[in-house]
Amino acid sequence: MVEDQGFDVVEYKEVNAAALPDAVAEFAEAIQSYDIPSDGLVLLMDDIAYGDALGRTAKFSAKFHCFQMGGRDSGDDASGD
Repeated sequence: MVEDQGFDVVEYKEVNAAALPDAVAEFAEAIQSYDIPSDGLVLLMDDIAYGDALGRTAKFSAKFHCFQMGGRDSGDDASGD
């Protein structure tokens, strides 16, 4: 939606559960060649009941899963907890 309104958006993919591991591996490989370093990946589950069951943290809704990559420590818990 925001892309249609002229905003720049980060690279993203919509995948199902079966394709998720391959998509994560593709992003892990792709970030090696980015001009700006990237040290993580955020997944948003499109399942309201599942997301609600995960609860919330002080910073994020737990329906977002964050993974730290590349060994860089940002000081945040990579799991979003």
